[in-house]
Amino acid sequence: MKNLYKILILISIPFLLNACFSLDQEPYKELSQKNSFKSLQDAQYWVNGMYATLRGNVYGRAMYASDAQADFANLARRSSNNDILTEIHNWTLLTSSNGVIATIWQKYFDAIQNINIGIEGIPTIPISAQGATSARAQINQNMGELYLARAYYYTYLVTHFCPAYDESSVYGLPLLDKPTINDFPKRSTVKETYEFILADITRAQQLLSNVTGSAGKTTFSKDAATALKARVLLYKEDWAGAYQAATGLISAGTYPLTTTSSTLQNVWEKDATAESITQLYARYDKGNTAELPNGNDVYLGEEKSYYTQRVLYYYPKLIPTQSFVDLFDNTDFRKSVYIRKLFANYSETKYNNIYLVYKYPDNDELKNSPRDDSSYLHRPKVFRIAELYLIAAEAAYKNGDQTNAKVYLDRLRTARGIGSVTYTDLWAEIQNERNRELAFEGFRMADIKRWGLGVVRGTPQNLDAIVSDPADQYNQLNIPAGNYKMTWPIPPNDVKYQQGKADWAQNPGW
Repeated sequence: MKNLYKILILISIPFLLNACFSLDQEPYKELSQKNSFKSLQDAQYWVNGMYATLRGNVYGRAMYASDAQADFANLARRSSNNDILTEIHNWTLLTSSNGVIATIWQKYFDAIQNINIGIEGIPTIPISAQGATSARAQINQNMGELYLARAYYYTYLVTHFCPAYDESSVYGLPLLDKPTINDFPKRSTVKETYEFILADITRAQQLLSNVTGSAGKTTFSKDAATALKARVLLYKEDWAGAYQAATGLISAGTYPLTTTSSTLQNVWEKDATAESITQLYARYDKGNTAELPNGNDVYLGEEKSYYTQRVLYYYPKLIPTQSFVDLFDNTDFRKSVYIRKLFANYSETKYNNIYLVYKYPDNDELKNSPRDDSSYLHRPKVFRIAELYLIAAEAAYKNGDQTNAKVYLDRLRTARGIGSVTYTDLWAEIQNERNRELAFEGFRMADIKRWGLGVVRGTPQNLDAIVSDPADQYNQLNIPAGNYKMTWPIPPNDVKYQQGKADWAQNPGW
């Protein structure tokens, strides 16, 4: 990767979370590795930079690209469909040179490189005898946060750029455990990649053992480490381990499920902290430097009257399929929170009674003024307790424990207003509940791949409102299970890098 060797941080100056810094401190962008780690302030400053980068890497293209590729949305009919989503949505056009995929790969490995600089440098900071206990506590926390962030990035990469878990697969990731300028390691096996991730999580759990979690916490805690461990063990098909991690965090009671439509709506519209194990910091200050995430701006595209603030047009890029809408029972209040019946426009044509994704509506708190153009910015929800209920249900079922699978499935369903039923096909309902609850949060393609499913787009809500020519590449797309494009390609420039310094085998089929 052409920029992977850079060791200078390439991100904007981050908000100084809980630390005070002198005005004559060396500017963050200009920090050299040699001069970066002289004090505890430097350690916190580096970790703040990690969070600033993470804030920009969770939402946006890294989240919605794989959902655009999957089966729950159609490409909306617009005046121009020559945008970044068309190639990913249309599998025929998707090639190994796709720029969106290459950019995600690059940004995530840039972030890993910067984390590795911190992991290597922070332990070298001298600690005086006076205040040694508190200094060591801070360093432990900082190191735990960095290890967990590295595990988070690698988890995303392994689920997108590697096949579903298979101990025999040689198509794992290059494992960078220190700042690397040249002589990059070859790709590991998938098994080795998961072992590397879990080792980082174990380190993080140890180092964050005294960092208590709370709803809406803006930085990593021991609970965040447990949440990621449960996710990774589920992907690894360690059913007993995933169940233990998920149920342990649920049983602690720190993150109760919301039980009303209004409360859940506030979570997504106003970034209320309920159910969030980690929700990253973001702000917009008038006349000051804003610290904002990327936005999930492909689902609504609203245009309002400046004077009345009434929505005049919705120009979404992606519209949920009717097959997805039909997953929701009318008593399920997520049907008006996660999706909402609105309308969609194409030029001057208005299509009424169209459900649009409403998980990421415009948030006035992260804008200069409510009258400004819509930005769809939200504080990224990295870990939510609802995912842990789904992990517990699936892991229990896969481990032959249908009783507890029903227990955790029913608890989530009850909280969402639909309650317990007699399941004629428990496995199908576990899958459907995951599809409903985690909809458009970037999980679907990884689930399709690990469940051994195909990508079948299903029935559209309104054929006239979407791109449908040729149908077999859009609304009638039918990709069989195991298709090689379910695993993203390594960017071609990184397959052979600078005279053999990195030699990474391309994923099969590409």
